[in-house]
Amino acid sequence: MRLVNHLIQSSIKRHFVFLAMGAGCSSTSSAVTSSNSLQATSTAIATAPARMYSTDKPAFSVEVCKESEIGDGSPGMKQVKFGEFPVLVGRTADADRRLFAIGGKCPHFGLPLAGGQIAGQRLRCPFHGACFNLVSGDIEESPGMDCLPTFKVSVRASDQMVLVEGTPPADGKFVVQRPLAGYQPEFASEHFVIVGGGPAAAAAADSLRQEGYRGKLTVLSADSVPPFDRTKLSKSMASEPVLLRTAEHYAQHDIELMLESRVESVDPAQRTVEFHSKNGRVVLPYTKLLVCSGSSARQL
Repeated sequence: MRLVNHLIQSSIKRHFVFLAMGAGCSSTSSAVTSSNSLQATSTAIATAPARMYSTDKPAFSVEVCKESEIGDGSPGMKQVKFGEFPVLVGRTADADRRLFAIGGKCPHFGLPLAGGQIAGQRLRCPFHGACFNLVSGDIEESPGMDCLPTFKVSVRASDQMVLVEGTPPADGKFVVQRPLAGYQPEFASEHFVIVGGGPAAAAAADSLRQEGYRGKLTVLSADSVPPFDRTKLSKSMASEPVLLRTAEHYAQHDIELMLESRVESVDPAQRTVEFHSKNGRVVLPYTKLLVCSGSSARQL
């Protein structure tokens, strides 16, 4: 997710960015960049929604352990109960040694994070490798699209008890989605097109809206279904449970998802992308283009 965000910010200064990730679309174009900057897109993305993912409405605090029971990094991380909600407490493995309290289950599959590895201020899930920021709860590497809840944590000076403060979710959910912006007509001249139908395309679309992009946003995918989590295919054959985001999610946040649309070429000079869909040949203009179409595996 951090790589996707970096490339999206790069695309503000360029009008063609190539990301060799994802799946579901093919493009015959090569990676072309331009030194021209489109100031309008920078304006369209300037005011991002507040990055608040934590359950930070104080309701009560819980004594979870003594400070001596936790330490730095993975060896010092401890799973505790905040109500009925599993929470991990510990200190980051960097010079800051920041105290953290974060949801104890991975949003990807709901598996425990207690056996995960900490590097600096990041926690990696021991099962499928999703990586989270221990301070913000933000997901920084896939698989998965959602963040972890974070809680206020402190050490009481009188007896060195670690206190976790906040409101645990009544339904036991451990998934936090960052707020997303939507389309606004005053930015109708801005059109960000994403080529690809895999996790990178889905993450890029979400990241743009999360960072406050309010122009038009289109995803071109050769697949017949929205982007899905391929790691779940061995566990579920139904399409709905493996979707990274539902079709309703894309509609709600003004992300136009054009399925069964196979990209054939890109004209960077004219800023157009040509693709074939059920309606035939279409030439679509863009102001910014992100290509994350993936690649085909080489046969042995």
